[in-house]
Amino acid sequence: MLQKRLVFEWWAIFTFACILAFFAAQSQWTQRFDNLLLDQAMPYAAAPPSDQILIVEIDERSLADFGSWPWKRSVHAQLIEKLAKAKPSVIAYDVLFVEPADAKDDQMLADAIASAGNVVLPFQFQIPGSNGREMDQLLPIEPLPSVAAGLGHVGLQFDADGLVRRVDLKGQSQDIPFAHLMEVAKSYNTLNPRLLISGAQLLPLHHRSSYRTIPASAILLDQVQANFIKNKYVLVGASAQGMADIFPVAASAGSIMPGIEIQANLLNGLLSDRFIQEANPSVTLVIALAAIFILMAAFWRLNPRANLLLSLILLAAILGGAVLLAVFGRYWIAPGPALLGILLLYPLWGWRRLAALNDFISTETIRLIDFNQPNSQLARDKGLDAVAHQAMRLRSVIGELTGRQDFMNGVISAAPDAMCVVDDNHKILLANKAAEKLFNETLRGKSFLEIMAFEGGYLPIDGSEWSSKTGKVMLVTKSSMRPLDEEGAGTIYCLSDITAIREAERERKEMMEFLSHDMRSPQAAIVSLVDGKGLTASSDTLSRIRRHAIQTLKLTEDFVQLARLESLQLRTEEQNLVELLREAIDENYAQAKANSICITHNQVDDFHYIKADGSALVRALSNLISNAIKYAPKGSKVTCRVWSEMSKGISTARVYCEIIDEGPGLPEQRLSDPFGRFGYRDETQAVGAGLGLAFAKRAVDLNRGKIECHSKAGEGTRFILSFASVEYEE
Repeated sequence: MLQKRLVFEWWAIFTFACILAFFAAQSQWTQRFDNLLLDQAMPYAAAPPSDQILIVEIDERSLADFGSWPWKRSVHAQLIEKLAKAKPSVIAYDVLFVEPADAKDDQMLADAIASAGNVVLPFQFQIPGSNGREMDQLLPIEPLPSVAAGLGHVGLQFDADGLVRRVDLKGQSQDIPFAHLMEVAKSYNTLNPRLLISGAQLLPLHHRSSYRTIPASAILLDQVQANFIKNKYVLVGASAQGMADIFPVAASAGSIMPGIEIQANLLNGLLSDRFIQEANPSVTLVIALAAIFILMAAFWRLNPRANLLLSLILLAAILGGAVLLAVFGRYWIAPGPALLGILLLYPLWGWRRLAALNDFISTETIRLIDFNQPNSQLARDKGLDAVAHQAMRLRSVIGELTGRQDFMNGVISAAPDAMCVVDDNHKILLANKAAEKLFNETLRGKSFLEIMAFEGGYLPIDGSEWSSKTGKVMLVTKSSMRPLDEEGAGTIYCLSDITAIREAERERKEMMEFLSHDMRSPQAAIVSLVDGKGLTASSDTLSRIRRHAIQTLKLTEDFVQLARLESLQLRTEEQNLVELLREAIDENYAQAKANSICITHNQVDDFHYIKADGSALVRALSNLISNAIKYAPKGSKVTCRVWSEMSKGISTARVYCEIIDEGPGLPEQRLSDPFGRFGYRDETQAVGAGLGLAFAKRAVDLNRGKIECHSKAGEGTRFILSFASVEYEE
């Protein structure tokens, strides 16, 4: 629900920002800010003031020397004549002569202009024009238009804030073409004049008094040398206060500037061909929409701190880019719409996200409180505002849940069975010590299925048994868990060690087979003999009964001894293995003599001490010697010996005991597991339960020794027992 709400609000805010940027780009919402920024950039974009431009200003000094304004036209004629003598490139005389005055003075002015030959004059527009026309031209009085080198308008454009930043260079109104006076002046000596586009152009303005200036009275009084004027673009205009030719400009240009100096800046731009081109609103809109989209896209991917940083970077990039592009590229893209979009987007999205988050925290906190049964402390928690209050309540609930999670983690960690908590991708999130001990590695972050497959060779399912490479048998159980929002699922796997249970089951099965077959067979034979024949002293029935009974007793004794060994608490102490072997030989002396078997023992007075339970080890040795005598042919021998030697590669000694017979060797089927509890059963023989070898193996293992069996058909069997020497045992 929260996700859908945020998506809807994202689109709503994005649409609102785009509409806002569109209207800002098409209207003048941000024009004041854009103009302030443009004013700071334009002086750096303007070409350096040209030395070819010379301003002749009608200032307060000139008015003091030659009378108040307006001057007689004879004075103007005299000024033009003196300027013409110095041979300037052109004289742009920015004084309107639209009303006739004294006829003689008017003629003198016309003669001076005609004589100079390079004087361009201004004209005015009358808006609206007559007869329904858009505008009319108010030309200078006759015959000035015909004798002037050219005519041009001197109109300026005023922005909404009343400042001069733009000027129309070329244009056309119905049938009246017009050009600016400065373009006419610049084109006077140019063979291929540059045709500028129509419409308003941004006017780069230098600070006031940036161009060479001399008073008009200095020319009239011959106080200026001709070389100072020669080949210059001479601009003549008024600069004295009260002459209605002072205009407001940007503060970076001095706040106010005479019209003639504005014309000088325009001419300087024409000569250097360095004007700032203004982007149309569609380009401004595209830039604004791009900035809005970048920021809105970042809201989904970045955290709040990164979004704030990105917003500041976008603001700086747009501001700096607009200024740098204006200064070095002479292309002005108003940054206001883009900045407005960003400045509104970040707090608006932050507010909506904060509101949604507050509602979500409130809802989830209530759910957690209802689930968690909070104490009264939760209700008393207060914050500075609603969000802080909800955050503190949520913190209290999370603290309670964290405590419970720690408790559950402790329970899992302390569980005797191996337990792993995995996510939907079977990555292990939590594993207790028993699990890490089972797999002998750190499990967190690894794939549970891969580890199980590698360690056991197959993947388990719930309720199945899994066997590790080390031979452990584990019962696998699992249970799924789901978070409160019911999205996603995790699983807890429990691996219970049932190795001992399965081993006990196997032993029980073997024992039942043993009891049902090996111990039952002699008893059945006895019953058969009793039922089938009379028991006479001369018959061999008694001897046969005796033999089966002895066999039964032997099996029973071996079984009892093996069972007792499993539960017996061994008492280890220093023992001389030579003496233990001699005792085992003595126990089998009668059997060896009866079967004409010779037992050799090469130890007389040697001492080889080990730590062991003497009685268990004597019985194990006795079982091995008894088996050797039992299966060895008459007249053969059984070799027994004890010795010590150092282990290879380490400074420890081991005591070895060897028993070798000359019998037929173990059956081939028995070689794979010679010490199996009930051994290989040959149905054609009445012997072979294998309890004696099983007892020997178990007794040696319990005494921290090792036993090996080497047997080959027709070549006898060799048993080697080894123990740590008591002198080197830790």
